[in-house]
Amino acid sequence: MKKPKRLWSASDLATLIHMREVGREKWSVIDRAFARAVGSSATKYESLRRGKLPRHPTETGGRIEVSTGQESERLARQEAERRRDLTGEVFGDPPPGYSALDRRKQCGGTGLSSGTGARS
Repeated sequence: MKKPKRLWSASDLATLIHMREVGREKWSVIDRAFARAVGSSATKYESLRRGKLPRHPTETGGRIEVSTGQESERLARQEAERRRDLTGEVFGDPPPGYSALDRRKQCGGTGLSSGTGARS
């Protein structure tokens, strides 16, 4: 007989996110801390990052609507992630075009202060 499904409480989710993002704990450590099956913490974390999508067309009135803007942004980010080099993968750098510096350049900011930078 299967065990009943254990739901994640809000405090469990907060602890999960903190352990992973702040503590940089491995998934196996997090799974043991929550006494969960191997891989369940990673699965829950990824589902939180993705957000909730309709599981069945009846949940959206029989239609699944995808914004073309959202879809094109998702595809663009996937393509940028494919262009990321090994160093970026290892050190967790954002894909090309998605860093804070890239966003600043897109907004037209130079990142320099209003002064000239020269000292008298």
